[in-house]
Amino acid sequence: SSPFSFSVERMGGTSGDIWNGVPDMSFEDQYLEIGQNATGNPTFYGLGERVGDLALGTGKFTMWNEDQGGAIVASNLYGTHPLLLQHKNDKSSAVFFLNSNAMEVDISDDGEVVWKSIGGIIDVFFIVCDSPDEVVQAYMDIVGKPHLPPYWSLGFHQTRWGYHTIQELNTVLQQYEFHGIPLDALWSD
Repeated sequence: SSPFSFSVERMGGTSGDIWNGVPDMSFEDQYLEIGQNATGNPTFYGLGERVGDLALGTGKFTMWNEDQGGAIVASNLYGTHPLLLQHKNDKSSAVFFLNSNAMEVDISDDGEVVWKSIGGIIDVFFIVCDSPDEVVQAYMDIVGKPHLPPYWSLGFHQTRWGYHTIQELNTVLQQYEFHGIPLDALWSD
């Protein structure tokens, strides 16, 4: 058992009233693991782009970008954002694990959260705020704000998974033109 542990609390709060670190930690060449206990049964949100409910339940959440045809529930999609927001008693906080390697986060019924990664370093940010909006603002202060997207990307888009031929795409385009519907982008994935 490692002598290392940590505790995150609000000013004037009780010891570890947000997170208590689990003393077991692995730091190896191609494997990292760090655990923590979220106290007080919070509701969790975040961990990237995935199909499913906004609030996360218990389970294993993989973060490794890949295209999942057919939108499998709870599977990860295109965006990896290792930010886990917790909300309880009208207060919010978050953990941001700055690591671009494939990772998995295991959330158990008792509030234990275990972060596992196949490499990199342990670079963790604890964000303690009052509201989810403030957590997101603090997160953007860490990672940077998004750039203004190109003008065409703000227009009308047609997307559907499963186009098989260019002829299908041409037919869709012709139908938009025939019906006088504006179209700025036609996606084929």
